[in-house]
Amino acid sequence: MNCKRILAAGCIAMTTLWGAAARAQQVELTAAEREWLAAHPQINLGPYGDYEPIQFIDEHGVHRGLAADYVARVEQLLSIEFTLVDTGTWQEILDQARAREIDVIALAAETTDRKAYLSFTSPYLDLPAVIIARNTVEKQLTLADLAGLRVAVAQGYAVHDYLKESHPGLLLDPVPDTRTGLRKVSFGMSDVFISDMAVASHYIQQEGITNLRVVGESGFVYHMGFATRNDWPVLAGILEKALAAIPPQERSAIFRDWISLSHETEFASRTLMFVLSGVITSVVVIAVGVIVWNASLQRRVRRRTEQIKQSEERIRRIIGTALDAVITMDAGGVVTGWTDQAATTFGWTRDEAQGRVLAELIIPEQFREAHQKGLSHFLATTEGPVLNKRIEITGLHKDGHEIPVELAIAPIRTGATFEFCAFVRDISQRKKAQEDIERHQDELEGRVAERTAELQRAKEAAEAALGEVKQLRGLLPICSYCKRVREGDEYTLSVEAYLAEHTDTRLSHGVCPDCYEKHVRPQVERL
Repeated sequence: MNCKRILAAGCIAMTTLWGAAARAQQVELTAAEREWLAAHPQINLGPYGDYEPIQFIDEHGVHRGLAADYVARVEQLLSIEFTLVDTGTWQEILDQARAREIDVIALAAETTDRKAYLSFTSPYLDLPAVIIARNTVEKQLTLADLAGLRVAVAQGYAVHDYLKESHPGLLLDPVPDTRTGLRKVSFGMSDVFISDMAVASHYIQQEGITNLRVVGESGFVYHMGFATRNDWPVLAGILEKALAAIPPQERSAIFRDWISLSHETEFASRTLMFVLSGVITSVVVIAVGVIVWNASLQRRVRRRTEQIKQSEERIRRIIGTALDAVITMDAGGVVTGWTDQAATTFGWTRDEAQGRVLAELIIPEQFREAHQKGLSHFLATTEGPVLNKRIEITGLHKDGHEIPVELAIAPIRTGATFEFCAFVRDISQRKKAQEDIERHQDELEGRVAERTAELQRAKEAAEAALGEVKQLRGLLPICSYCKRVREGDEYTLSVEAYLAEHTDTRLSHGVCPDCYEKHVRPQVERL
């Protein structure tokens, strides 16, 4: 036992001495390389904040993780300090690197697309990508088995580029990050998710997801190291020398600090072995009962899992057949769900929309700033004037034309953040029908006004004609001999009868002086 203790102490001392020597080691740079560093005192490094435990930004805003330890070690070896740049999603980091806003990416795998604007050091981390599905999938799967399935993959990750190039027939479902991909498979929105095991395992444990398991290997392995802007080749060579100066033992220590591995240990003494054997005996006795109970539990779990699976499938079908477009996005405004009706309404396919910023797809440019302010205000206050109600706004189609839509947005809390579900209805036809009704109503009102004016004029003309008749204006057809007045085609009325029928005039029967002298007086004299 004493020998073992002395040997252990010696090992510890040797490890300590080796660590001190490694820390004291410096990188041998050429004069040109030292001059280059002196001429570039600020080198911008873009950390990825959502890739635990490999690299992440903690609650205090500190860059941590395996990649962060390598960054710190390189800074120590080169006696420099990188300037950390605020970043967002992985796709945004790549866009910043392409725009030369970022000079170094702490951890990235080489792809054909990225080589157009980045240079890569030798990898310091290799992680195989696996196929993850719900635990109802019992058989092992390969990429060939994924035909016809919805395959979630983190947008912009190296495995995404690999699948697009090597397996173009797969139905890919790009997502903004690992967490979103795991959730979509867990909720039944995607069938499988392809990711490296280390990060996926971390988020499965962190999110408390219990219905997922690894069902196969993808055949792809992440070989990741530093990436630098390719117009600074000197910097790539300097970082390559710094990595080479980190010995394998130190690399293993960094790996063990952040990625949990299962190791078997030997027992130090017979006493411990004896105690453990007693414990094992007790455990075996208990295990027999546990096995029986577990078998019953597994049957119930299978039944319940099948019920949940059927329920999830039913919900997916209901949402998929909804007449309204259903769109989901995360707190960053990135699209995480896009139904077929959304594709019909806005012209973007699911593959085109997934992982894109929603505002860039369907919100007209003049309204995007207001949309972003509203989103930021809600995340800060959990208050939003347009949430949980139907409103009419203007949307943007893929071809650039604007369309009127009816929108209802519901926030959904997911842990410490929010997701948003939007129900969108194209009301172009309804608006057109309303405009047609208003136009026809205006035309009808105009016609009514014209007809009313015509009737008024006709009334006035009739009244004028009646007035003329009553005053006996105009020509009156009368026979020169019988003195009867014509009505229609016949002479039927005497002047006296005509006047009585058509006017208020009544005749008094008397004799004028001339007729008295001419007719009446002679008759009187004859009497």
